[in-house]
Amino acid sequence: MSSDDATIATLLTIQEYLQKYFSLFIIFITSIGNICNFIVFLYIPPLNKHPNALFVIASAIGSFIFVNTALWSTVINMFTKFNLTNQSLFWCKVYTWFYYSTGCFSFMCHCFAALGQCLLVSQTILWQQFLTRTKTKVIIIITAIIWLLIFIPLPLFNHLVRTVSGTFSCRNSLQIISAYANYWIVVGYYLLPTLLIFILIILTFYYLRQLLQRRRHIEGVITRMMLIQMFVILLSGIPAATCAIYSIVTMKVPKTRLRSSYEATIYLIFILLTFLTNGASFWIYLFTSATFRKHIEVNGARWTPEKANAWYAEQPWYFGANFVPSSSVNVIDMWRTFDTVTIERELEWASSINMNVMRVFLHVLFYQQDAAGYLEKINDFLTIADRFKIKVIFVLFDECWRPDPKLGPQPEPIPGQHNSQWVRCPGQALLLDQSKWFLLKRYTRDILSHFSTDSRVVIWDLYNEPQGSHQVPIVLPLLHEIYSAAIAADPNQPLTFGIAGPLNEPLAQFELETSDIISFHNYSPLDNLMEQVTTLRQFNRPLICTEYMARTIGSTFHTHTVYFYKENIGAVNWGLVAGKTQTYFPWGSPVNASIPLVWFHDIFNASGKPYSIYEVQFFKDLQQTTLQSFLAKNLMKLIMLLCFVFSMIFAYLTRKSFTNSMK
Repeated sequence: MSSDDATIATLLTIQEYLQKYFSLFIIFITSIGNICNFIVFLYIPPLNKHPNALFVIASAIGSFIFVNTALWSTVINMFTKFNLTNQSLFWCKVYTWFYYSTGCFSFMCHCFAALGQCLLVSQTILWQQFLTRTKTKVIIIITAIIWLLIFIPLPLFNHLVRTVSGTFSCRNSLQIISAYANYWIVVGYYLLPTLLIFILIILTFYYLRQLLQRRRHIEGVITRMMLIQMFVILLSGIPAATCAIYSIVTMKVPKTRLRSSYEATIYLIFILLTFLTNGASFWIYLFTSATFRKHIEVNGARWTPEKANAWYAEQPWYFGANFVPSSSVNVIDMWRTFDTVTIERELEWASSINMNVMRVFLHVLFYQQDAAGYLEKINDFLTIADRFKIKVIFVLFDECWRPDPKLGPQPEPIPGQHNSQWVRCPGQALLLDQSKWFLLKRYTRDILSHFSTDSRVVIWDLYNEPQGSHQVPIVLPLLHEIYSAAIAADPNQPLTFGIAGPLNEPLAQFELETSDIISFHNYSPLDNLMEQVTTLRQFNRPLICTEYMARTIGSTFHTHTVYFYKENIGAVNWGLVAGKTQTYFPWGSPVNASIPLVWFHDIFNASGKPYSIYEVQFFKDLQQTTLQSFLAKNLMKLIMLLCFVFSMIFAYLTRKSFTNSMK
């Protein structure tokens, strides 16, 4: 045997091993990857809510069909010498049709996913909202139909032809059809995806730098994942495309057996690598993104009860108020004027009565107007609060009171009316226009991402009393979108919703199913509060009452706050300083009503004088009670410590006295 024959035999053996064992490995890896991709992007939030999820799912389905159709026939033939395409007319016609069309379809869906991500991370609002789920479905269907139609000549002209040996072989009756199919494979499977992906890599990389500066955490993660995937497709696609073009161009060039064997082996390796790329996206996501792995683990969405309770055990007992400075008529007025002098003064008063947390409302209109400037203002507020050792619970949305928020100077309060100019967030216009919900999701994601590791923020309250506007069919879908955006931000702090309605209603059920810790509102007398707490305890999660205290209807500091402290339930009442919100008037008070003798909410007046000196003394006594409780729990340790200290002092004095006497 000549050296060329030996080399050819070796190359044929390599080809056989590649077609047997490497093909089996590819089938195994890609099938698991594509099935997992399908499940993850279909069922697990926030990935299933991402605009590109449908492209990834479609690509996974196409890749699964493509790889299994192409490789199983080869593997079975290599192990058993049984070639299904030469035995079945149906398989002869369907095999190459599905093989070619699903391969091109899968890669084009990868390209569309990359294009969609490029649009999402761009700075142009029109581009960001261009790709809707409806448009995505239409694009996927049209793409599938186009590629099936392009390769329809293959099943039409494929036939089983009897060979000289008497066996059958699946062949195309027209040579031009084979050339036509090869042309479209080169264009649709190699050149077009490679060219598109190369362009999109450049654009996406450009936008990624800007994206990371804006700290849109989840979009940055997904964009990085797609960039890695595009690089892999590019690296495997360019050599395979080169080989395919070379094979077509040199088809009629005379070649030696050795050269043909080398070319066939190299081409086989590159082809198999492109098969591997078709199912590699899941493994790329899994090994390159800690966030992706986190969202796969038990959905990665909600804290377990154990994690929530462990977090709560490390926190102090939270006691505070819902905060709006007395100089502001509503939340827009607060952030527009941003009266730091009043804010500092009133937070100092809160600190003087041992409050350690404030619940503060935000508004999306400021983010829409100037996101960077609003983030800076929020940070400044946190800096002021931190100066007085006060943590903050931020509320992102609110469905109470007036439906038409507007930026600019706010109207003066209506004399005598409770909270007369309070406005909702996002407001009726943005709530009803679902095409603008992308703004609400981006606001949620960006705010939470920006402060995701900030210890000054203790809890994120995503939506205050969403049942307040009595528009459950509209509000509930928005809650799903906001929650997905919130968990996508991956904050260190727990998420919650302000539960205020009956627990058997759809909104409350969603809130209970998604909240890391349970926050609730109760303005009723103590017996009603105790019943509510008993019901909420069954969920085995920390409880914080983020709204209570309405003196004239039986919800008072002396009754409720003591109960909250004994039950280790955080207590955040409504109202700190009486001012333009006029919440010292009761609900439903008429225009020009007289200032009530018994205030409904609020603790101080605008000059810092407490409504009740007895309440202020009660807050101080409660702090002393807390200290006494600590002393009682650690009494034995304190006694032992004192005994040790005194024994050391006694030993020292005895030794010194003995030393002096010896002199």
